[in-house]
Amino acid sequence: MYLHIGHDLLVPERLIIGLFSRDLLETSPDLRYLYHQRRVDKKVVGDLREAKTVILTDDKIYLSNITAQTLLRRVERRGPAFE
Repeated sequence: MYLHIGHDLLVPERLIIGLFSRDLLETSPDLRYLYHQRRVDKKVVGDLREAKTVILTDDKIYLSNITAQTLLRRVERRGPAFE
């Protein structure tokens, strides 16, 4: 299954490691480090200014303008979240 994260972007659910509030980028040194590394490698998809959620996958970081809570509800409607 795919998760629609806004702006006509779909992410395969099986690739998602975590969904985090964008605010965590400001408070978590680990997430901030991952974000900067992926940005240098040109593996960040989305606009940080509009972002409400950071979606971490094995190879990319997606930024979504939809809240993490809403994205999790979309996944949970289809079945158990992130088995």
